This record gives sequence, structure tokens and C-alpha cells, in this order.
Amino acid sequence: MLTDNSHDNFEIFLQQIVSTGSVWTLKNDDGFAVVGSERFPDGEVIPFWSEKAFVEAVLTDDWASFEVVEIALEGFVEEWLEGMHEDEFLVGVNWTEALEGVEIEPMDLADQIDSLLDDIE
Repeated sequence: MLTDNSHDNFEIFLQQIVSTGSVWTLKNDDGFAVVGSERFPDGEVIPFWSEKAFVEAVLTDDWASFEVVEIALEGFVEEWLEGMHEDEFLVGVNWTEALEGVEIEPMDLADQIDSLLDDIE
């Protein structure tokens, strides 16, 4: 279960995705969910969650038309985060139902995931 603390939810995200090997996001006929950044006025964020249930909790109002999509962790780190970095998107991590949570640079997130994976090996 997610908390009211964005940084705790970020830690939950890291631990769960390394454990399960998956991340979750939203997609509809127009593409993947993109939201304006709270940190950077002209920035855009693509949100991801560590559990299907967490992402399903936000499927209300404006996001009711989206479907939940699972992405393998390896593809997320090697393709998604690299592409998001090149396209100047931020990553939203385990946002709450109120769409509040950490926004992080893609390569910073990739470094943290790689570090955790190195610790496991």
C-alpha cells in the first residue's frame, strides 16, 4: 500500500520493481499517459508504478480511458529510461490516487536501479 510520503513510495517502487522485474504504466489510443511536471513548468512526466493495484487506483476521471500496461524491468531501464532522457521527460514514481509523488530524471532512476541490481548479484 502506498503512503502519504512520496519518498517512502519511491523506496517502495525501487524495492518492488527489483523484486518483481516489472513496472506498470497507463496507455490509451493516443499513447502513454503524460502529465505536466510539478517541478518544472515546461516539463512533462510519464508516471510508472511498482504494482498493478497502485496504477489501477488512479483510473478515474481523466484517466478512465486508459488501460494498465506491464513493462519488463530490463526494457524499462535499457529502452524506456534512455528514450525518456533523450526526449526530456521526467519519470513519475508510484504516484498516489491524488497524482502526487516523486518526479525524477530518467538516468538518475536508471543509476539507482542498476545499483540495487548490482547489490543483488
